[in-house]
Parts: sequence; structure tokens; C-alpha cells
Amino acid sequence: MELRHFRYFAAVAETLSFTRAAASLRLAQPSLSKQIRNFEDEIGVRLFDRDRNHVALTPAGAVMLGEARRLLSAAELAVRHARAAAEGRTGELRIAAVSPLTLAFLPASLAHFRAKFPDVRVSLLERLSGGIPAALRSGDLDLGIVAAWDGRNPPGITSKCLLQCPVVAIMPPAHPLARKRAICLRDLKDETFLAVRFSGSGRHRAWIESIARGAGFKPRFGEETESPDGLPGMVAAGRGISLVAKIYERHPSPGYTFRTLSDPDLQFGLHALWMSANRSVPLANFMKIAARDAAALQAQAAKRRGRRTGPA
Repeated sequence: MELRHFRYFAAVAETLSFTRAAASLRLAQPSLSKQIRNFEDEIGVRLFDRDRNHVALTPAGAVMLGEARRLLSAAELAVRHARAAAEGRTGELRIAAVSPLTLAFLPASLAHFRAKFPDVRVSLLERLSGGIPAALRSGDLDLGIVAAWDGRNPPGITSKCLLQCPVVAIMPPAHPLARKRAICLRDLKDETFLAVRFSGSGRHRAWIESIARGAGFKPRFGEETESPDGLPGMVAAGRGISLVAKIYERHPSPGYTFRTLSDPDLQFGLHALWMSANRSVPLANFMKIAARDAAALQAQAAKRRGRRTGPA
């Protein structure tokens, strides 16, 4: 017994005509008649009363028609669900991100994704960057977005740079360097640096140390804050300066200002991480949208910088 037998039976039962049913199924009428006889023989029940001029359902055939309709409807629904899953229109996507550094593009990407794939359930979690690889390996996450990734991927993990942007120094407006039109990283070698410890992660401090070493000096660190939102207040209180990505830049206030560093090769990157073996179609669809939105944001930022530095 196969699904096609129920389809053939339903076509005859709904038209009460082997001729019309055969035409709708694109079958020869003798072949359809044989399929119906085989179906009746297999289930051991006569489904039709028929002669040369008349076809009618038996009581058993009337019951079978209702069941056949339910079965065919369920089969059609199963096919639709399978196709939706294959196209990434259903399912789940779990994303972890360091929110202060993704606010520039991630909310827009999530909105674009939801508009295109409204039936995919998206969970957005905040995790410290150092814990994302472990969460990916355990299957708790599909995608992690981390800051200042060093490119050394743990086994089985793939990374992609979503966005690169300049590095800026945050300092008090009265700082001598704040009055200069351009500063470079080397100008900051005697400063006290402040770092953010995201829920215990020392990635921000390690990033500052890494780029300072590239400029030929070892940075001196002062206090640390547990939240990126606490950094401007510490700067305003005169505790030191810090380095952040330009996408973190806020509107200037009386307590702090931002200065873009002029070092030509100094860039900050946001990277997406996922398990190489993860074949999630919603993940692939979201990555296309996020990469497009991040690229557009980066292009807009480059255009604005070009207008500011171009000829008057």
C-alpha cells in the first residue's frame, strides 16, 4: 500500500468517474481501474459499487474517503514543512553577541532577517566572548559575534570578519592630545589605560596590549570596569584613557571625547564564529544578511570619513 493508492482512490471517489479521475491524474483509465482493484484487494474491502454506467461509494468507501483526505492533507503538510526547513524558513537560530559593539548593525540585521523569515525563532543571548567557542561546541549556540578575534580558530570552528572599523581613543576633553588634529597610538605610550572586563573576560585588555606591542610599547593599566557603559564615567573622572572601536563612539559630553587614531593599519574587527559542521540553513541565511548590513555600514562610515578628510 502506497500513498499514490490513496490519491488514486480519492480522485475517483470525489468525481465518481474513472474517466474524469484518470484524466486529472494523467493516467490511462485501464491502469487506474487496475490500481483501484489492487487497492481493494490489498485492504480486503470493496470501496465502489460500479458497472459500465454507474460508480458509487460503498459505506466502507465513504469512510475511506474521509481518512484518505486526512492522510493526503497530512502528507502535503509534511512536504511543505520539509521544504520550509530546507529553505531555512522555519527552525531556530541562537546568537550570542557583545551588545555594545554590535548595536551599529545587529538590530537592523535581525529586523531584516525576521521580515524575510518570520517563522524562524531567534534567540539573542549575551555571553562573554571567551565562552562562545565552548557554547558553540556544546550545541548551545549557532552563532557568536566576538570582538577583536585573533584569527586562531579552535578546532572545528570557522570565523568570518563581519566588520572592520578604525580605533578611537576616549579621553577627557582637557587632555593635551585632545587638542591635536591627529594622534597616533605611539602618542599614548605614557598614558594609563582603562579596560572593560566583560563578565570576567580580559579580552579588551588583551586587545589593547596586542596593538600597543605592535606600536613598540607596553601599556600601563589602571582600573577596570565590568560594563562598557562605565568606561566614559571613569574617563571623565580622570582615571585614564582607553581604546575602543569607532562603532562604540558616543556623542561627546563635557566629560569625555573621542579621537580617531591615524595609524594606517590599525583596525578593529568584529568576527562571526560558528561550528564548521553546522549545516543550519537559518544560520547561512542570517550570515548573508548580517554580512551585507555590516558591509553597508562600513561603506557608509568610510564615505563619511572621506568627506571629513577631503579638500575643503
